[in-house]
Amino acid sequence: MANPLPPRLPVPGPRWNICRPTRPTSIHIEKMWSKVKEFLRAAKARTSDALDAAIATAFQSVTPQDAASWFASCGYTI
Repeated sequence: MANPLPPRLPVPGPRWNICRPTRPTSIHIEKMWSKVKEFLRAAKARTSDALDAAIATAFQSVTPQDAASWFASCGYTI
């Protein structure tokens, strides 16, 4: 089977990828996971059924206001 895409030609000169000091694309996700993990640690679920219930409750504890503030802290406006 032939490759349907033509080969990429090298572009002369340096390539610059300008990034912010922090990666705002992932920081808000990390803040959400931090809240979920904190909730799960506090729940101290010791059975799979209790863990399933705790996970559902942990995700329900994330509010739209939480998400908006996490995005805002990363420099995004909603």
